[in-house]
Amino acid sequence: MTDSPALNKDHLMALTIYNQLFAALTGTSPGAGGSSLQPAFPADQTYLTLEPAGRFVDPKDYARPWTPGNMKGSLSAALNLAQLADEIHLTNPVTTRSTDKLSAVYGTILRANVNEPEPSQEIKEKHEAAFRVLYRTVKVTDEDTGEVTEKTVPSVAYREYRKLEQAYQAALSAYQGAYLEAHKTPEGAETWPLIAPTQRMPVTAAWDDWRGADAGIIESALAVVNTTENKAVAIAFSKAGELFSSYATSLQGPSAAVTYRSTVIPSGWVSAEEAEDWPTVTISAGTTVENDSKEAYDYAVNGNYGLGFWGFNVGGSGEGREERERSDEATKDLEVSFKYCLCTISRPWLDGTLFRAPYWSVSGWPPHQVSDGTRAQEGTSLPMLPTAFLCVRDVKITAKWGRKDIENAQRASKSSADVGWGPFKMGGFHSSDSAKSHHMRAQWDGRTLTQPGLQIIGWVHTIVPACPPERG
Repeated sequence: MTDSPALNKDHLMALTIYNQLFAALTGTSPGAGGSSLQPAFPADQTYLTLEPAGRFVDPKDYARPWTPGNMKGSLSAALNLAQLADEIHLTNPVTTRSTDKLSAVYGTILRANVNEPEPSQEIKEKHEAAFRVLYRTVKVTDEDTGEVTEKTVPSVAYREYRKLEQAYQAALSAYQGAYLEAHKTPEGAETWPLIAPTQRMPVTAAWDDWRGADAGIIESALAVVNTTENKAVAIAFSKAGELFSSYATSLQGPSAAVTYRSTVIPSGWVSAEEAEDWPTVTISAGTTVENDSKEAYDYAVNGNYGLGFWGFNVGGSGEGREERERSDEATKDLEVSFKYCLCTISRPWLDGTLFRAPYWSVSGWPPHQVSDGTRAQEGTSLPMLPTAFLCVRDVKITAKWGRKDIENAQRASKSSADVGWGPFKMGGFHSSDSAKSHHMRAQWDGRTLTQPGLQIIGWVHTIVPACPPERG
């Protein structure tokens, strides 16, 4: 960025973390033979936010959730997943939760006024045929009352398509992480052409699996259902409303508020055993600010990091005041490593094609109230859609520490407060631990500060297209 103020060590570390994570998600990197891989997330449509300090996750809060196919699963885990998937975040590179819920905003959109030319019978039939490829109607019997209801759910083929697409995204992100890791040193860059074919094999396999699972048929059906093209907007809104209603459930009992069931892929994202196979990434302190995006710059410079990379909540878990501590200028060779997993959110009740549809409006909402389609929005209801979150384990911060940072690390390992280092939480309580019964304290050996616990450090979003349209 030009016209930048002088950047300190904390600013540079924040820039490096943000840039490397964004590059791993959105970048293309050469594989064997110099060919490039399709990015997991297009950079111009993707917005990354990082937590002010990671969110600790208690695995039992999300393990083995209830589903219609797993009736003995945990209702509370299903509810927790639904609530996680129901968050809306503002266009701020530091994750900032909206007070609105995604299902509430989407429910309002589904009550839109549609004013379009009547589609022909041919268009109606094409739309219906495409819908049958993507969805099916099933009968569900209530265990308590015996009542039989019909629900619209994704077809087996469509579910498989989405699962394999998400597997490709995860494989490609891991490959990109390996590419960036190798290119940290001249020696690694020189050996990359030798190891790239092996590193690329899981990506190629995931691509072949995805494209081989009737991808052409599914994508043709999606193209027909895409209401921008065929103008069957009223049909699309009606079908989307049926789908939305079919996923409404009361996971806390018949008198509780309705929630909308969502899932996370991979399903074993909270498993410590499966985490043993997660890839590891190492990020070293940066020394340059060339080619930084506005979001990266805002994250590093306009956030709290000018006050310090260390954060200590005196009082614990957000109840007290926060103290920020800057990194010691005497600290050298600073790096952070962690195991990571890209967790994709699946909301089968949400039809994202409606955002691009013409001919609709919502009473009381001006055009572009949902989103104005830009990367910097204020006052819109759904500026971007969270599509995935980044989980990490075994966070290790290593350096040749200066005296002040040794004191900070020792404090982090002994403190009963919330402790943050950049987007990582190094000590604190799970959000569900209201009794404050188990503090997740960091481990300090004089060289490395380690936090083995599971935490969410960031979110991947897709910018929602400008809607409602100018002319509803």
